[in-house]
Amino acid sequence: MATRSPGVYIRELDLSDYIEAVSGTIFAVLGGATKGPLNSPVQVFSEEDAIQQFGTPQLGNYGYGMHAMLQFLREGRRGVFVRISDGTHQTAKVQISDTDVDALGVVDESPAAYGSAVGEFEAISPGTWGNDLRIIISDVEEDPNSAGDSVFNLEIQAPADNQRPVQNWQTVEKFNYLQPELRLSTDPTSDRWYEQVINRGITGEIAASQYVVATALAQPLWALPGKTVLPGTYRLGSQSVTFTNGTVQALFVPLLSLTVGDDGVSAITDADYIGSYVGQTATGLKVFANPEQSDVNMVACPGVFSAAVINEMLSLCETRGDCMAIIDPPFGLDVTGVIDWHNGTGYAHSAFNSSYGAVYWSWVLAYDQYSKKDIWMPPSGFVAARYAYNDRVRGHHWAPAGFQRGRVSLGLDLEMTPDPSQRDALYTGGNVVNPLVDFVGQGIHLWGQKTLQRRESALQSVNVRRMLLVAKKSVARTVRILNFEQNDQSLWRQFINLLTPYFQQLKEDRGIDEFSIIADASTTTPLKKDQGIMNGRILLRPTRAAEVIEVDFVIFSSGASFAEAA
Repeated sequence: MATRSPGVYIRELDLSDYIEAVSGTIFAVLGGATKGPLNSPVQVFSEEDAIQQFGTPQLGNYGYGMHAMLQFLREGRRGVFVRISDGTHQTAKVQISDTDVDALGVVDESPAAYGSAVGEFEAISPGTWGNDLRIIISDVEEDPNSAGDSVFNLEIQAPADNQRPVQNWQTVEKFNYLQPELRLSTDPTSDRWYEQVINRGITGEIAASQYVVATALAQPLWALPGKTVLPGTYRLGSQSVTFTNGTVQALFVPLLSLTVGDDGVSAITDADYIGSYVGQTATGLKVFANPEQSDVNMVACPGVFSAAVINEMLSLCETRGDCMAIIDPPFGLDVTGVIDWHNGTGYAHSAFNSSYGAVYWSWVLAYDQYSKKDIWMPPSGFVAARYAYNDRVRGHHWAPAGFQRGRVSLGLDLEMTPDPSQRDALYTGGNVVNPLVDFVGQGIHLWGQKTLQRRESALQSVNVRRMLLVAKKSVARTVRILNFEQNDQSLWRQFINLLTPYFQQLKEDRGIDEFSIIADASTTTPLKKDQGIMNGRILLRPTRAAEVIEVDFVIFSSGASFAEAA
């Protein structure tokens, strides 16, 4: 019996689900830096963005992480940088105190004359970068809304260039207002309280500071009854302060016990790269343990060739199942040396063996625009850039090597260019070292694409491994929409229909030769159904790259016919 009156009732059923496209070129890098958050995966999208967040790359104990990231971002569009330290990092800060001065504004610089610490400015992240920040306080007046408190304007300045000591400053942030009632206030009950405005901003008016954090340390704050804030220039990480002339009755100067910013790189060890868990907080490589929280496809610790760190990278990639490690060998090895090293011959480690990593040799001489000199750099950053270029012009399932997609355009020289017989030694006989080769008139190129897997199979090829990494991630993200659906033939058909267009396109793009998707009673048995499991199977025959091209020249006598050799 009808439950509604006669009429036409329209319903909408969306069956247009399709497999999610994922990026195959997100480069995760660990290394030291002069600024930025520690042990936190931060996305960077350009060279300018990376430098803005982590500072210019430095030489020495910082490692090569920032250099590698900047090399990658010349071709890639998305990286993830994790800044590490040895635990000795410090944040640049300046504390201020209250004290009396005479009517001429003469400062009694005796420490005994200083009042209690009442406020502090601290750089927003640890490192030496904060030592070059300075804060300018100006336009000080009595707070019109709170007797005994002050209002003032504030500017934050940073170096305008890389010259040290700093000669030129530029204003990077302003908390400036013409009207006294809109200026920053020392009154903690005011909506213009300096700590709140600088740290949190004001919705719809001004953003929080990207450079410093303000902290009120005691009450009363910056002004006592009948006193005012002294205008001046306060340098973070320094004991110097510059004051303007004027008659004042209160002075806020840096305390003598100042903490100077430190990058914490003087004693970085394998443990800092490997990382650990402290409660719910992860450090080092551990920050990438959860693939649902960090989206990456390539991982590198540039210039680090410790077996402990390399094995941790390989283990991470194998456990995640959606990324691979780009491995750097030690600097200064010849052909025999790098073969022995990756096999563990004469070393206190076993052979590196995993399809989730690849090693490239040798190091590359390149110009460093920040130190303004040529330096030797590990190959991982250049390799990641070639992966990005390869993915952009052809696809992740193509081999990132050779004259078409493997040219290292920024390289000036190599430690050594292996000849054909040496390349045979690096690449065959169970060895899996991908050489960089400097061809006369052609430049430096990646001339190999083997993973570290020693067993002969399709997964020994970088392009096959990377094709599977992207395919697995795409399938995993898309098939999630089928969770908790009824486990019957309708679901199995939906599974096949959902994935078929993706693999058909991959076949047309020459990533695979053939495929088959199976989801039926043979894969999801009654027992699996009772266990709440639906099992699908994807069969692939990957397209292999032609790494060796053989050309036969057949010579005939004068009277012979070509048809005879057919």
